[in-house]
Amino acid sequence: MLATLQRSSIGRIVFVFALAVIGFPLAAGLLFGDSRSRIESPSPPAYSAVAYPEDFESRFVHYASVQRPDGTIRDLYISPNALATSSLPFNTVIVIVNHYAKSNNDGQFITDELGRYIRDEAAPMIHVREKRSDWLPADFVSELRSGDWNFGSFDTVTGEPFEESIAACFNCHNASRQPEFLFSHDLLSAYRASGATQYIICEFTGRTECSVRS
Repeated sequence: MLATLQRSSIGRIVFVFALAVIGFPLAAGLLFGDSRSRIESPSPPAYSAVAYPEDFESRFVHYASVQRPDGTIRDLYISPNALATSSLPFNTVIVIVNHYAKSNNDGQFITDELGRYIRDEAAPMIHVREKRSDWLPADFVSELRSGDWNFGSFDTVTGEPFEESIAACFNCHNASRQPEFLFSHDLLSAYRASGATQYIICEFTGRTECSVRS
């Protein structure tokens, strides 16, 4: 009789232990979720796959400069392959270099006889837009898209990736009314027609779209 009770007790202990072994992972999964799915889900890259265009100032075409009343001048460069056709082909690269204007002791921006700012130091970063047909999802830092374009930001001095919100570039250009989400599309057309670098004095600060005027 005693042996039968002992075997029965041992059997119950083994049964309860088996339930605990099987049930704990299930309960943990319900309470905390499946951690493996979080671990295996790819995180967006820190920087986009847009490449820094080496020697762009000598290789690219300086087609326009935009002066704004906040004391900034944006120089716009484009890869030469983009000038062969009226539309912008794949592998077009556009670079935006931002300079600050010099100011006098009263804090007023210094201009020349044409009303153009006298340049001072460059901003710490340059912005690059690149058009490609073979972008992969992993080439973007977010789910935002702007046609076939991707954006990158780079340190002005070193050319290394610069830490800032690339999503802001997409949001800004997606609001453009110009073809290719390009605010300076009219300026590029004017450059194609004349061969002369365009210079406009914009009436708006920030990145608001300008009315084209010299």
